[in-house]
Formats: sequence, structure tokens, C-alpha cells
Amino acid sequence: MLGFISPDRKQISLLPASVEEYLSEKHIACFVVDIVDQLDFTKIYKRYGTRGSTPCDPKLLLAVLFYGYSTGTFSSRKLEAATYNSLPMRFICANLRPDHDTISNFRKNLPSTLTKKHKGSVGVCR
Repeated sequence: MLGFISPDRKQISLLPASVEEYLSEKHIACFVVDIVDQLDFTKIYKRYGTRGSTPCDPKLLLAVLFYGYSTGTFSSRKLEAATYNSLPMRFICANLRPDHDTISNFRKNLPSTLTKKHKGSVGVCR
């Protein structure tokens, strides 16, 4: 009889306990998170009010956009799907899952300091 290694789909955890262990430190997703963490979000944070439900951190949403753009994923629906299906995106989001409306609205409402086009350069959004 042939021996096979069979999957145990009832296993409690298939992934490491910490999202930091999902990827190597040299993965582009880690680079994106490091770069976004170094940006000054003071002006962006001021745009958020205290009413309504708790919003997603703009740093998380910008990292989602940067990683999506760097991998050729531009659709907010595909970016949302990646938060479920893509290990690097799950790392970026720390297993949070912003929906496509949140991603799309964030992209549309980026402050002009991030989207402003300068002569000879391309802005973040079109």
C-alpha cells in the first residue's frame, strides 16, 4: 500500500500564531508596512471625526493600496478578496478585513497631499 501525507482540515491552526511569522522579513509586504509606518499621518487623522463606527486605520488602508498597486491589483473588490485569500495581505491587515467600500472611499478621499500630481511625477491615485 502506498503511503501518503494527507491534509488534516480539522487541524486547529494551519498558520503561525502571530501574523509577523507569516512572511520573511524581506517580503515586499513587510517593506510596504515599514514604509507606511514611517509616514506622517497627522493631517489624515484630523479628517476623522468621533461619530459613527470605529474606522479602519488609514495606515492599514494605504498599505493595502500600495501593496495592491505593487502587485497589479487595483480593484477594491479584489483587494478585499485578498484580505481573505492572500497571506501577504493578511499580514498587512493583521487579519482585519476592510470591505471594498471602505477601500474605495479611502482611495477617493485621500488628502490632496498624497494625490496631488507634480510635473514629471505620477500621483498615488488617478
